[in-house]
Amino acid sequence: MVSSRTENVTGHSQSGFLFDVTAKQYDVAITAVTFIPGTQDGEYDIWTASDRHEQVHHNAQAWTLVAENASHAGPRGQTLRVSLPQRVQIPAGQTHSLYISGNNVSAVCFSTECNHSNSAENADLIIHLGHFKAIPWEGVLSTGPFGHNGRQEFVGSLEYQVLQSVAADQVISTTARLWEKRLFADAELVAATGERFAVHRSVLAANSSMFEDAWRNFPMGEDPVLQVDASASSLEAVLRFLYTGCDETLPDPGEILKLAHHYGLPSLVRTSAMRLALVVNKANAVDCVRALRPYKENEDCQAAWNLMLRNLRELLIEDNDILHDLCMSL
Repeated sequence: MVSSRTENVTGHSQSGFLFDVTAKQYDVAITAVTFIPGTQDGEYDIWTASDRHEQVHHNAQAWTLVAENASHAGPRGQTLRVSLPQRVQIPAGQTHSLYISGNNVSAVCFSTECNHSNSAENADLIIHLGHFKAIPWEGVLSTGPFGHNGRQEFVGSLEYQVLQSVAADQVISTTARLWEKRLFADAELVAATGERFAVHRSVLAANSSMFEDAWRNFPMGEDPVLQVDASASSLEAVLRFLYTGCDETLPDPGEILKLAHHYGLPSLVRTSAMRLALVVNKANAVDCVRALRPYKENEDCQAAWNLMLRNLRELLIEDNDILHDLCMSL
């Protein structure tokens, strides 16, 4: 996942927003887009084109629909995550464009605080500055007075996969089979609810020094069995991550954050913390804050904590009772 530099929305919104994404050294496949709707409710389509949006924004034939009728049911300003049924695949070194199109005039929020040359960048990709658009496929792009040369910052995040070499694919398929079959497992983990999971000590030790120490210090002559204070579903999700790197299914991101922190798994810490920030709503606000707050000083959780604070501010605008609930519970 890569998140935009700007997290605070300045209040600007329009019916659509277009921006470019460049894959740097590897092919990437974008699997989900998270953004901030500017209205109480609405529906959204997401399009892509294999060119920079400034070249094809007026040409409907150049665009491919990759997500349709994604629904936002409020409140205004709360993030909306749209999974893409058709992934946006960008070859290394190339730039493709994305277009988030809503069904009303204030559908998508963006930022005019353009203090950087792009909206986001990491080792894999660049999210470039973009333009808002009032009428799909017609008219001109925004040219000011906002932002850097008329461009604005996308506010949100992209989830993606890195598409690597055949050798990497072989490793991935091997680890998937290792997880599914677990042939010749030599230890067990036991969840708090009693479910038992066969594991390979070498796999767990290679991922976590905590597991390595546990196996090294295990009494000779005893069957290697470790008790883990977690539900079966959370323990299974963590083990799947250790074997395959897959973190798409996190049944309880708060419990998984606790486990990931305990066993020293920074990638899973970041993913579970961000998932808490993204799913926070009126019903679960107290639980989400309780789960993330102990780790807010952790560098792998700071971006998620800031995002959660922003989302909570938006929720408080809609319903002051949430503040009462938070104050009474924390």
